[in-house]
Amino acid sequence: MDIIVYFVLCLVALQCCYLACFVCGAVKDVRDRQRPAHRRNELEQTLLRKRAAERKKALLRAFGNPYRKLLALVALVVIAVCLFHVLSPREPRWQGKSVGVWLEEYYPQARYGARNYRGLGGEDVTKQALQAVGEKAIPALLRMLQAQDFPLKMECVNRLEKQDLVHVPYTLAETYHRRAIMGFEILGPRAKGALPELTRLFHQTNWTEVATEALRGIGADSLPIFRAGLSNRHEVIRAMSAAALGSYGSNAVADLPRLLPFLNDSNARVRGSTAVALGSIGQEVDKVLPALIERLGDSDHDVRLWALYGIGLFGHHATSALPAITRAMTNTPPSDRDFLRVATNALKRIEAKKVN
Repeated sequence: MDIIVYFVLCLVALQCCYLACFVCGAVKDVRDRQRPAHRRNELEQTLLRKRAAERKKALLRAFGNPYRKLLALVALVVIAVCLFHVLSPREPRWQGKSVGVWLEEYYPQARYGARNYRGLGGEDVTKQALQAVGEKAIPALLRMLQAQDFPLKMECVNRLEKQDLVHVPYTLAETYHRRAIMGFEILGPRAKGALPELTRLFHQTNWTEVATEALRGIGADSLPIFRAGLSNRHEVIRAMSAAALGSYGSNAVADLPRLLPFLNDSNARVRGSTAVALGSIGQEVDKVLPALIERLGDSDHDVRLWALYGIGLFGHHATSALPAITRAMTNTPPSDRDFLRVATNALKRIEAKKVN
């Protein structure tokens, strides 16, 4: 549908530019004719008459038959729609609906930032549809995952939202990404055939985040990819690898020796992601907790905050960190509400579970 919107808008823009050029030329002719006669010689008058005649003929050719122009425009739109449907890859179907339609019913159009949004219904039916289609849905999911919002599209979307006369349907790339990730989560290990392509995307920094979520949806088969990503030279890949390993919880306890050194990584985002991952795994308290307490003195504010959050995830096992948390809160100015809020929540977690 986006390609049809581009095509129609381009046609309209070309027609407007064409008309504007003729109007500007006609205005110039009028101004030239209004010049005093003694300032124009016979040659100038001849050239003006000739140019006006040529412009009149061109205007008649361009706009002399509006029905023919309208018919040509409709024909071009029909041809574009037919080409789009013929050339676009066919998605697998179930009960007469394609994979994209099933996912659209579960996850309608959403604006940026609506990452946790879900449709009003149809979750069970969508899962049933994806599971019925199985591995055949992988190519369609990969195409959705790589959808992009080009500047021209976003400019058109912004202008369309400012008017109420014409409703042109569109879908943002983020919505396609969410649908694809949901599809991989539904398929789980059955989507491991997508691992080579997802690995390629994972190592491209502009696709790392969405590829990470898709890989996590597949499950334990993605663990080797995240383990290898810890040693990548790009900090975003190291950070996302650490965060992804933490999402496996206690199933990633074997990766603790790999993660601990990254608390001292040169990049603050990597250190913060590692701190949260260690807390999410929640094992080997004697080794992990002292390292997290040390990060409470990190030079970066966000790292200190995430280290505090990671400590809180240990619950009553982190009672030895209470003095360090109290000291950090004392040294934090009242204006730093985020740190104090996270510290308060960490204390509640530790104290609540200690009481229980």
